[in-house]
Amino acid sequence: MCVADGCGVGADFCQPHHVKAYKNGGKTVTSNLAMLCAYDNGRNDDDPEKPMHGREEKIDGLEMWVPAFGGDPKLNMHPTALGGAIRLAKKMAEL
Repeated sequence: MCVADGCGVGADFCQPHHVKAYKNGGKTVTSNLAMLCAYDNGRNDDDPEKPMHGREEKIDGLEMWVPAFGGDPKLNMHPTALGGAIRLAKKMAEL
């Protein structure tokens, strides 16, 4: 599932995205990858010093969309995203 806020594109139609951009020294390892659809991958701000649209970041093990000009990081709340494995595991751990 694309991790961008409100996006409903499934993982089978997404691209692996480097959280820390490859051009900025980000490694191609699972801990530095997240799934983004082509649209959100294209608009992701690879350089946090030059914000335009927002960027994907990993916060507490969850992929969050961080708005470009402030505001709280947003978890994708699309109904399909709510059933993701990491979210379900965290929810079960809280029981």
